[in-house]
Amino acid sequence: MENQMSKKKNGGSKKENGLKTRLEEAEAQTHAKYLDSLNEEIQARAHAIYLSRKGEPGSPLSDWLQAEKEIQEAYGTRRDLFKKDLNG
Repeated sequence: MENQMSKKKNGGSKKENGLKTRLEEAEAQTHAKYLDSLNEEIQARAHAIYLSRKGEPGSPLSDWLQAEKEIQEAYGTRRDLFKKDLNG
């Protein structure tokens, strides 16, 4: 009984903690893949904005920010999109 109480105080058994760590690592990897995908989408949209100027002066930073804004408006905030992706 005392051992079970000790486990509760310490956050669970080694097996439970190991599983929790693996789940956290998997979630971090999923999040990193999501961010890579989102950045690729923003990059593609920023490039399209650049091309649409047809040689007119502009700024890569303003293209990126505009692309980011458009994508966030289309899909919601990054956090909302990530939650949507995780929940299917």
